[in-house]
Amino acid sequence: MDAALKAAVIWSDADVIELRISAWDGRFGGVADVYIARGGISKAAAQIAGFPTTISDTRELQFGAFGRDSAGGGARLRFYVQGGAGHTFVEIHIESDYNRSEGADSVSFRTHVEASAVDIFVQELQELEAVVTG
Repeated sequence: MDAALKAAVIWSDADVIELRISAWDGRFGGVADVYIARGGISKAAAQIAGFPTTISDTRELQFGAFGRDSAGGGARLRFYVQGGAGHTFVEIHIESDYNRSEGADSVSFRTHVEASAVDIFVQELQELEAVVTG
């Protein structure tokens, strides 16, 4: 099965958007429902747009928050280039919302990512923002 990174709007109000971030590398996967401020989706899209620009390019995104003191879960994505040949990867760390008695579930992995797939993800984020605001 192919690797996938997806974001979907679950709920929103005037100030906050709840996103479901899911990632799968063919062997490992995770899902977290995260809260972000309005405008956060387009900010994230702008941060990774055009990746990579150089062989030392690194971009990081964080959706939601980590730890037992925050509402919802968190997703951290680090896009980077490795080696002189310009191979691109994304490191993903996802943590679910804390259940007070059991803690949180989490998964971390890295996977190769094509620059064109990052462009598609940027476009999908921009479309999500348009749906929420429109």
